[in-house]
Amino acid sequence: MLGGIDRDVLLIDETLATGDEAFRDKCTRTIRSLAEQGRTIIFASHDAALVAKICERCLYLEVGRFLDEGPVDYIVTRYKVRPR
Repeated sequence: MLGGIDRDVLLIDETLATGDEAFRDKCTRTIRSLAEQGRTIIFASHDAALVAKICERCLYLEVGRFLDEGPVDYIVTRYKVRPR
């Protein structure tokens, strides 16, 4: 158990959008540690840089529709070049 978290699957939705840099860094380290322990992390965010820092694979959703999935670098690039 790490930081009081004892589940096999963890859902994180924009949690790291708040708090200061020290808080985000601590959370990022905890998330990575949990993933290294074999836990499944579902991380939902619009922060592409943070997704790239935390994740290895991504699902790309837009307005609730599935668009693509793959390695984080591929999906983050696709997200950044999307038409606005």
